[in-house]
Amino acid sequence: MTLQEVYNALDTYLNDSWATTVIEHDNYEFKTETTTPYIWPLFLPDTVEEGEIAGSNSGGASIRYGFYLINVYRPKNEGLSTILGYATTLEALFYYKDIDSVFTERPFTRRMGVEDNFYRLAVSVPWWAWVNE
Repeated sequence: MTLQEVYNALDTYLNDSWATTVIEHDNYEFKTETTTPYIWPLFLPDTVEEGEIAGSNSGGASIRYGFYLINVYRPKNEGLSTILGYATTLEALFYYKDIDSVFTERPFTRRMGVEDNFYRLAVSVPWWAWVNE
């Protein structure tokens, strides 16, 4: 797989699976109002390791690791119940999945605090895939 294919698999899966809030996308103009909850996924490729398939050389394929970081925003001063529900749902969507040969691990959520008019949580989805580089 290429990095573009990994990104497309994760992004398509999220777009097809999530209808709860607006999804903003990296490197596009934001359209969300300051009072509307939204999510903003970031594709974060990380390390590469030479890989083997079934004990033999994989013909140039390596294992690429990374994170699909889904920022969850909700207007501040509205409590935690709803935003924690969003995070829990996102964790469940990506919990140990095979998404078009992109394999996700157990997601986890972190509190990121207040940014402008929003409270933010970050759902980190570790992933790996065989890539040809």
